[in-house]
Amino acid sequence: MKKRLIETIKKHRRFITFAVIGGVNTFVDFLVFTAFYELSGLAIDICQAIGYCAGIINSFILNRNLTFKNQGTRPVIEQIIRFLVINGISGVTGMILIKWLHRMGIYEYVAKALVIVVTMALNYVGYKLFVFAGKKSRQ
Repeated sequence: MKKRLIETIKKHRRFITFAVIGGVNTFVDFLVFTAFYELSGLAIDICQAIGYCAGIINSFILNRNLTFKNQGTRPVIEQIIRFLVINGISGVTGMILIKWLHRMGIYEYVAKALVIVVTMALNYVGYKLFVFAGKKSRQ
């Protein structure tokens, strides 16, 4: 049983690393979101954007150096651009979704948690297939 668990962890190491980093990013995002929402009087979608930006800075650094460190041969500037594209898509999706959920009467922090799940899934797929994926050879 212990050997099986270790094999499962090894098999899914990248996703587990991504999820742990995602937890750290989420903490940063949520902390900044909460501070701005509670203290600034800004609209909820603006607070979502500010928190999300704080999280993605942390995300790029940690995911590039830990989750996808041995994957991809693209120059760092190209990875940053691709990363920003994926996070732009996720960020806009999150802003729209949190505003919609809030208007539907869902409590702010429940809405935020739901948005985190959606954007995390979008980001993992985008990072794996687009941001940190290796260049395709031209034949």
